[in-house]
Amino acid sequence: MVSDYPQFSSFSAKFNPDNWEKGARQPTKCVSCNSPTLTDINLAYGEGHSVAWLMAQLTVFQEKLNVPNKMTTYEIETCAQTIHDHFHYLKATELMLFFARLLGGMYPVEWHGYVTPTKIVSALRENFMPWRNDLLYKIEKQEEIQRREAVLHDPEAVTYEEWCRLRGKDPTENPISKLKTTEK
Repeated sequence: MVSDYPQFSSFSAKFNPDNWEKGARQPTKCVSCNSPTLTDINLAYGEGHSVAWLMAQLTVFQEKLNVPNKMTTYEIETCAQTIHDHFHYLKATELMLFFARLLGGMYPVEWHGYVTPTKIVSALRENFMPWRNDLLYKIEKQEEIQRREAVLHDPEAVTYEEWCRLRGKDPTENPISKLKTTEK
């Protein structure tokens, strides 16, 4: 990560709120790409950098939301620290996608003129995470199907029967039954 973004400023420039909508158009890529996690950010740049990055995201989020009662700096820091503590494994792209979806009204949050850490963290936990986990499951299933298809169409692949013939084994003989008889 440090080779791609040697300074925290270069990381912040790449993963900034101006790119939320770009990510929102490619949710599968945001979830499946190899972008740094909150933990990675701290390991690369030092403890507290992931919270600082989240604070910038949260500040822009509430400005774009345009409600009259915004979070204080202390509330923004508390919210960022809470997100880091409970979701440190999330990638920067996933969190940017979350903010884009939250801002876009994808989650049933009643702001009532107030932005609060509880509302943001609840939307992350109750709405984004189940959606993300479902998307990850679908991605993994699709990758498994592609792996199986690749094996089935691999010109170098051999069937079990061919493998046995090449090694002088009887393909009708079950190797597991041999294990069971030797265990007795």
